[in-house]
Amino acid sequence: MWKLTKLFSLLILIPLFLFSEELQKELTVKVKVKDIIKVEKPPYIPPDKLSFRTREVILQDIVGKVLEPPKEIEEANLYVPKEGGCGAPKDLNLYKNAVEAYKKGNIFSAEKFLKDLISIPNSSYANAGRYILGLVYVKKGKKEDALKLFEEACNTAHMYTMPSCESFFALYFQLFEKPYATEEPLLWNYVYIIREKGIIPKREVQNCKKYTFKRYCTYVNDFIRGRLNLDYLTSTKVRRAIKLFNWDRIKEAKEILLELKDKLIPYRDVILYYLALISLREGRTKEALDYAVILETLNPKLAKSVYLSLFLKETDLADFVYGKTGERWVLEYAGVKAYNGGNYKKALGYFERAGKWKYAVYSALKLKDYKKAYEILKKVGKKDKEYYRLLLEVLYALNKEEEFLKILNEIADKYPKLYKEYYGWYLFKKGSWLEAQKYFDNPYYKAVAFFNAGDYERVIELLKENSSYEARILKAKAAISLGKGELARKFLFNETPEEIYLTGLSYFIDGDYEKAIPYFQKLTQNEKYKLKALLKLADSYYNLGQREKAKAIYTLILSKYSQNP
Repeated sequence: MWKLTKLFSLLILIPLFLFSEELQKELTVKVKVKDIIKVEKPPYIPPDKLSFRTREVILQDIVGKVLEPPKEIEEANLYVPKEGGCGAPKDLNLYKNAVEAYKKGNIFSAEKFLKDLISIPNSSYANAGRYILGLVYVKKGKKEDALKLFEEACNTAHMYTMPSCESFFALYFQLFEKPYATEEPLLWNYVYIIREKGIIPKREVQNCKKYTFKRYCTYVNDFIRGRLNLDYLTSTKVRRAIKLFNWDRIKEAKEILLELKDKLIPYRDVILYYLALISLREGRTKEALDYAVILETLNPKLAKSVYLSLFLKETDLADFVYGKTGERWVLEYAGVKAYNGGNYKKALGYFERAGKWKYAVYSALKLKDYKKAYEILKKVGKKDKEYYRLLLEVLYALNKEEEFLKILNEIADKYPKLYKEYYGWYLFKKGSWLEAQKYFDNPYYKAVAFFNAGDYERVIELLKENSSYEARILKAKAAISLGKGELARKFLFNETPEEIYLTGLSYFIDGDYEKAIPYFQKLTQNEKYKLKALLKLADSYYNLGQREKAKAIYTLILSKYSQNP
């Protein structure tokens, strides 16, 4: 709105102050009381914190490696029939002779009888003979042949079926260094899940006496409970140390492991691994690294686990650990830690190397480095909604109008809401206020567009239910632009310098200069509003006829702000 007021504008005063010492002439000029609201598109705000779930680095199956296979093939009590001799069936006599020879230690005679026995078709003693022949072959060192016989005997019903199966499981474990997968019997199922899956059963094997491998069953139970077993002393010592470690009884665990660390045993790598973890617990980083170097040769998988455990304690070692392990999540995790700590430049480097483009763009946006964000986005292969949002944000900020419009056309059908949002702001930026408001869903942004288009009544109508600070300020400015000072004051609480200035302005346009003056005076020391307040203060004095006061303030403005744009 245009309002007639008696004042000197700064542009008129400059030549007057330059060429005249006296203010003698009163001028009536038109002053437009209006601000253009240059609202910027709300920037895309990346999250302040990123979440990341670290991977488990302690290997769950490592305990199982310590479980040893049976040291011996335990034997069933062999049945010797009372009958036999002249008139008895041939296979019965062969079986009896074989058992008697075997019990006396004459394994060569036993072998001859047993081979003859199992060659008899449909003999009821043949499979029992296979079991005993398997025992003979074990003693002779022919374990592969024994394994085959135990397997054949295990698959048929006879007096030694269970001993045959147990012997097969035991010998298979010895030969192949891993247990045979089975659900029955329970002892051998436990052996499988402990060794292969690293799962320690909650309960012991009940009644070891019913098994052929009674001593081995006792060892397995001791292993489960973490008790020492004299037949498998080293194995159960290591198992106990691991259990102590898990109970946080680090000192006791370390004592046991240090005693065993130089022994040439199949699971020396497990001992060194847990010593490395203990070193990390104790803060002995160099010692842990020494163990990891040895493990690189013995077991690279465990060495990798140590390096990763080290990294989780000291994320500054991300580059070193990544070089050792090649695990990209190390870089991502280090990036998240840096990002959450506010070091966005460092985070950006890690995310780029980890291939985490979205997090890298977040970091670039936090740095307000839109060119870098653009560079990263151009390398992205898979494009989703988040990708297009970030790309449009960056293109908008960089004023890449041609590419911006091209992307908008590309997503118009696929992501209509995203298109609508960014096209609306594009029109707003171009000054097409009335067109822009058609694309805004937010009433405040619509109101801003109408304000800039000069439709102040629509501003007040749109925001009549909105009592937010921004809405109140915009309604006050609209009312002032309509020349309605009293209405403007209904929206102002005078809690901020902006509200104080607008309240003064509302009295000014009403011609109530005396009431306007105190509000402008309050802002003469405010950095943001000082110049505006001084101008309106001088104008108020001039319009009140207090020209000397006005002249003094105008002179002050010229001397201090003559270079102010």
